[in-house]
Amino acid sequence: MKINLIDSTPRPGPDIAKLAELKAWVRELMRVDDSALVLVNELTCEDPDCPDLETSIVLSLAPKEYLTFSIPKPVAEVTRADLVQALTHPRAH
Repeated sequence: MKINLIDSTPRPGPDIAKLAELKAWVRELMRVDDSALVLVNELTCEDPDCPDLETSIVLSLAPKEYLTFSIPKPVAEVTRADLVQALTHPRAH
């Protein structure tokens, strides 16, 4: 369950099976094994210029080296094609 600090109405979190599916796709598409950390989160955005919910993906290949990706839609709506598109435009940190 997700709680927005501005709107305290409880909202169910993303489906665990869908999160696992997205993580598996990231590993496959980025050709990384289980030792790479892959985080997938659904975030609420209060900025009027962004969607209500977006999917955030972090891929960590080494300590202090990670790539972040975002898809402007909820986890449940993310397709493999969305993920391929997002992975072609990572933001390195």
